[in-house]
Amino acid sequence: MGYEESWDYPHTVGPEENWQESDCYWWLDAEARIGGWHRIGWYPNQKIGQSSIFLYEMGGDRFLDRNIEISADQCARAEAHQVVGLSKISMLAPLRPAFEYKGVDAEVSLIFEESFYTPRDWISGAKTAYDLQSETGHLEVSGRLRGTLRIADRVFDVNALAHRDRSWGPRNLVGFDVLWFCNGTTGPQLSWAAMDIRLAGGHRRTVGFVVREGRSEELISCGVNVLTAADGVTPLRAFMTLETPSESLNLEIETVQGFMQRIAPGPFIVTNQSSLIRVDGQVGFGDFGVVQNALRGSYIPMAAELRLTCVEDGLSPFVDHRSVLLPTVRSLLEKNHV
Repeated sequence: MGYEESWDYPHTVGPEENWQESDCYWWLDAEARIGGWHRIGWYPNQKIGQSSIFLYEMGGDRFLDRNIEISADQCARAEAHQVVGLSKISMLAPLRPAFEYKGVDAEVSLIFEESFYTPRDWISGAKTAYDLQSETGHLEVSGRLRGTLRIADRVFDVNALAHRDRSWGPRNLVGFDVLWFCNGTTGPQLSWAAMDIRLAGGHRRTVGFVVREGRSEELISCGVNVLTAADGVTPLRAFMTLETPSESLNLEIETVQGFMQRIAPGPFIVTNQSSLIRVDGQVGFGDFGVVQNALRGSYIPMAAELRLTCVEDGLSPFVDHRSVLLPTVRSLLEKNHV
């Protein structure tokens, strides 16, 4: 089913305890050297709201406010808006949401003014049993975000590349162990949304799409190699290859700034990185990161879940270390005689 205007407005609440509706957007204005990430959502049957916002100025201050248990008396829903704590989303018109946040150390007033393509779901065809664990509906679109914001005592005009999503319905994320994601754009000519989902037992699921000049293609596969900081948490650089029926798209990802938070309800920790992304000789932006299932704890993966690291006693075949590298990474190492 294709985009309908109803996707952009609050939906009738379902009976499920885990029914939720949320809006999230992320953006980077490279010229003004500012960026951010903002999510507004709530679980009406659990009577809790959630609001998370992260803002930064390159070379200046950054601001983070994460509140995932906002009481129902601080939340409100109407025909064209949703309020959660200090955050608000209002639909000025279909495809034109306005986002607000009013705090002591930061304020936001931003409008998603331009969509680079017709919004769509992660998956355009029939959904698998795994996909049906997730929300009833999901909207994804890249575009242009404009408005103003304040960090501490500095006020900025914003004209940014941006990506937004919204979802509604029961949310059940317990089916995966690790999920890598990257959603972004270089402008009207190229956008993408990708998830590489690692399921228990070594199974994988790829969902997402690439859009060129308004034409959308489903992802067939998605691969990622990551250079992580010594803290074991922060992705510094990454390479991601997105395969569609007609092309192989290679993303070179450079972290600008990021944050961590817990996804509730559920045992998940997400690391979000606002990133510069080089692709096709262009520089765009994206939100890159990983969601990890904390229930794994000290769990050591099975052999089926790993390619290079040995985890089973006894004999097993040697694995060529370069076989786990994406072609772009392998080429880069070869050029540097590594």
